[in-house]
Amino acid sequence: MPLVVLITFALAGGGPDPKDSIVTVNVDSVTVGAGTSSTAVLNVRVKKGYHIQADSVADEFLIPTGLEMEAGDHLIAGKVDFPPAVEFRLQGADDTWLVYDGSFEIRVAFAVPGDAREGVRMWRGALRYQACDDRRCLPPDTLEFDIPVSVL
Repeated sequence: MPLVVLITFALAGGGPDPKDSIVTVNVDSVTVGAGTSSTAVLNVRVKKGYHIQADSVADEFLIPTGLEMEAGDHLIAGKVDFPPAVEFRLQGADDTWLVYDGSFEIRVAFAVPGDAREGVRMWRGALRYQACDDRRCLPPDTLEFDIPVSVL
């Protein structure tokens, strides 16, 4: 069963409203055998009219998108693969930025040692990003999520 995580941008004068979510992450559960490796796929969606900075930025004042996975309970994180970024030009700016928008996937390789216990565990991760629209950038934010991993 997919797990959906929302991060919201609260408008002045009111609490968070799910329809104002800028970034959502959908993570399917992963089943893996002890002593093997697999890949978890994060399906990320950025609200129309916004983008988030790519995992590599040229401007020192921009915050790149990053992904951190907690070590623990026999899950060993490996390589993180971000998608190719697209170019974006802020209104009135001369430079272009590399960004992610719309829907895209982030893939996280991981391994499970041979002595891992069978069972389901939740693998905690955090997506750090900076969202912008065509005129301004919002403060950086972090979205925490869990990936359900079943070890056989």
